[in-house]
Amino acid sequence: MNGESKISVPVRTSQFLGLANFLRDQGSDRDPVSAIETAIDYWIDNASWKQEDLLPEIFQEPPRQHRAYIWKEISLPHGTDIRMRYKRQDNYAKVDGDQIIYQGEVVSPSELANRISGTSRNAWRDLWIKRPDDRDWHLADDLRSKKTWTLGTTTSITEKIWHKRGYRDDIIEALSEFNTGKAHRSNIIKRVYQIRKERGDTLPKAFEETVQQTFERHCGESDIFCGNSELDLFCWPEGKWDGTWGINSDAVERYRRSQMD
Repeated sequence: MNGESKISVPVRTSQFLGLANFLRDQGSDRDPVSAIETAIDYWIDNASWKQEDLLPEIFQEPPRQHRAYIWKEISLPHGTDIRMRYKRQDNYAKVDGDQIIYQGEVVSPSELANRISGTSRNAWRDLWIKRPDDRDWHLADDLRSKKTWTLGTTTSITEKIWHKRGYRDDIIEALSEFNTGKAHRSNIIKRVYQIRKERGDTLPKAFEETVQQTFERHCGESDIFCGNSELDLFCWPEGKWDGTWGINSDAVERYRRSQMD
């Protein structure tokens, strides 16, 4: 607006000239000052949820209890116990945050199995897993091969019956891998990326923004909710700005069943 008051903000001469040259090279006649104003607006719009990149000075890792170790197809939440029996002796490790700790050192599953045995081993077939909400121990390879979608006590549905997969389905899969049905957004985005990459799906440049928008479009608490109560699939269980995402179990169960019809 012409009548709006303005202030002068110092910008390095070389930076301003670099911007002007960039606009000219792109064939744009935009005023560099206008481009700077647009850049500031864009930064404000994205900094609230993309703090890792745009507000690194205040970004904090999610609390340990909200993190998990992502091992290919399976997620091992904080507090997960890992066991390997070798020469009639049980050896234990534990997931602390998003790391596996064995005898005070950070290890990968393969390193854990090899260190215990002193030889090259197949960690999937040697390691047994007990997540915080599990009653029994599960062989890692069994967890990987099942590929079921579970939400607490709700019915498990195999991946084979799913169709028309999109980002909302991938978010559901990622969240379902956490026994509590919730996790910090950084873990969820990382897992959705892995899911789509393993399936050979496209990964757009604005990947994080796409996942975030899909989540909010299907979250009744969001300002951009799609408005369809049947697609109120997600929530912020710890509060909108906490960074933790969760599943609305009943809505997800209805959604899954509708996909089978």
